[in-house]
Amino acid sequence: MRYVHADSETPGTFSLREASEPLAGPSAALVAVKVFSLNPGEIRHAQAGALPRPGWDLAGEVIMPAGDGSSPEIGTRVVGFLPSGSWAERVSVPGRSLAAIPDGVSLEEAACLPVAGLTALNMLHRAGQIVGARVLVNGASGSVGYFSCALARLSGAHVVGALRNADRVDFARQAGAHEVVVSEDLSETAARGPYDVIVDTVGGKGMERAVQQLAAEGLYISCMTRGAVTLDDPGYLLAHNARIEIYGGLRETRRTPPGDGLARLLACVADKRLEVPIEERYGWESVVMACERLMARKVRGKIVLTIGS
Repeated sequence: MRYVHADSETPGTFSLREASEPLAGPSAALVAVKVFSLNPGEIRHAQAGALPRPGWDLAGEVIMPAGDGSSPEIGTRVVGFLPSGSWAERVSVPGRSLAAIPDGVSLEEAACLPVAGLTALNMLHRAGQIVGARVLVNGASGSVGYFSCALARLSGAHVVGALRNADRVDFARQAGAHEVVVSEDLSETAARGPYDVIVDTVGGKGMERAVQQLAAEGLYISCMTRGAVTLDDPGYLLAHNARIEIYGGLRETRRTPPGDGLARLLACVADKRLEVPIEERYGWESVVMACERLMARKVRGKIVLTIGS
């Protein structure tokens, strides 16, 4: 059984290696992986030597179902999430981390949903009812930003997408943004606020300015900030009874198993309400080149890699 190995002694080096066969278990299914998609976070971890067996997203077919019945049955096309190791020919996946892929949805489309799609879905879920709300998505040209724009619009919100690269305005509009603002630091988005919800997929110095654009009782939520949040001037937040939340993807999957959310996203794709932005396709032997292209921001949408013919 082959898998992609990240060399800790030579960061950034990936190679195909042999490993022992994984097994199904009482609560885990054995899945033959056919396709996986790339995410910047897993690549950064692998290049830093922190993830010797990289990979979060996967799509394939159940070879052996979980013993407790928590997974789809043998032969079912499935999509799933793992905290590591999905770039492999076969993997053991908790049954509740899998969802059956409906007819009309390709393995490639499904493989793009676990990290980017679930992050957007779960962050917006924190906001509650957003029909008629004004939602600002910072980083609308990335995969999480794309799905955040799309799902917010599907939920009835008015979506403003913010990005730094004017060449990607059309991509944000394709995602569902009603308005798109090109801004380095969110200074240009204030005129279109205040915002009931701000989804920040970029983080960094723009956070302080973003918080000051919240409406009363608004929510700022970020998937890019780690640890404690410190504001130079928390007065605005307090005066408007607004709040800040930080979304931690791996931690969230332990609290809310991915399968249910994946099923919701798949239903949207099957009904043609959600488009998956696949930009490039490669065989998994080209994983090094594909990772380099993604990290160099040479693609706008998702990159998918296929295992085998």
